[in-house]
Amino acid sequence: MKIFKRTQRSIHLMVVTITLLGMGLKAQAQMDRDDMAITLSLISKSKKATICNYLEIDQSPKYQGFWKVYGEYESKRKAIMVHKLELLDDYLKNYYILDDAKASRITIELMHTDQLIGKLDGHYFKKFQKLLGGLQATKIFQIENFMQTAMTANIQSKTPIIGEIEKLSRLQHN
Repeated sequence: MKIFKRTQRSIHLMVVTITLLGMGLKAQAQMDRDDMAITLSLISKSKKATICNYLEIDQSPKYQGFWKVYGEYESKRKAIMVHKLELLDDYLKNYYILDDAKASRITIELMHTDQLIGKLDGHYFKKFQKLLGGLQATKIFQIENFMQTAMTANIQSKTPIIGEIEKLSRLQHN
């Protein structure tokens, strides 16, 4: 029962953090790099608390090696995610004037950020596996995948497909 309650708190914390991210993304066109970094830092803290709960570890000296490696991982991941959010910001700012070249550039760069995240995850999975074992390393990436999926769904729900706004506008005027 104690683990279940701790799990509920972790999930609640993640949902609150993702909601905060969503509120920030509503005004995405006004977000700057610092705002994005702050939002991602909030998510990072939420993940850290969740990892403590799910892996049943703490920040004692016993786990100092893990937290050092995890800090490196989060720092690199955050840099990639800031770039991804900047690309989405670029898309939103230029939504009405997108041309083939700009749309293609943004899409290719977004795909590249996904590849970088995959490569980073693979590299750090091996490190976490050496430090904590396969099951614990897998839990870390289950949490990462949960957060990434929730964040992506939140972003997608606020990102119009090219031509969608114009189509809705035409339907409203008819």
